[in-house]
Amino acid sequence: MFRPVRLRPADTGQDDAGVTEDVDAAVGQPTPAPAADPGRARSGWRALGLTDGVVVACAVLYLVCTALPWFRFEGRELGAGARTLDSTVNGFDSAMLSCAAVVLVLAAVWSVASAWTATRLPFPRVLITTGLAAVSVLLTVPEWLTTVDVGFSLPGLLTVLCATAALAWTARASLTALRSVDDEAAGPPDLAQPAG
Repeated sequence: MFRPVRLRPADTGQDDAGVTEDVDAAVGQPTPAPAADPGRARSGWRALGLTDGVVVACAVLYLVCTALPWFRFEGRELGAGARTLDSTVNGFDSAMLSCAAVVLVLAAVWSVASAWTATRLPFPRVLITTGLAAVSVLLTVPEWLTTVDVGFSLPGLLTVLCATAALAWTARASLTALRSVDDEAAGPPDLAQPAG
């Protein structure tokens, strides 16, 4: 004998509790993008900022201006047909300016290299760049002031301006970074409690 088979009605989009599911609306909505991991620091070209570019440009210009002749000295007659040779003096003839150039190049290298590492430092990475730029200025300005007695040198002035521009830009970036760290440490502002 045959048993009667009960046919199920077609799926009407209702679940067992009788609640209609809005399947079409769920299918049409885009899926949200996964949130970025806040604990992971950006690295590579994406982590390089305008400050890093300015420091590198200032270091290159510093080297160029230091290598240019600051002063030219003409040869002198010594008598009996003898004469000293003409000579030029540039910034690399000074040990302090050479050290300042090395320090500023180290600041540029650190600024770029620290952007390529994904390690998180307990302080903003621009602080080290600012410290190295400050050392470069402290070595450059006094040595440049000693050359004022000899005469004015445009390459010397440009060398000082390159060092101070790097310091000013990184100091501004350091203050901005420290403010953002303070804001993150403070957390979100407390909501005002309702009266009553």
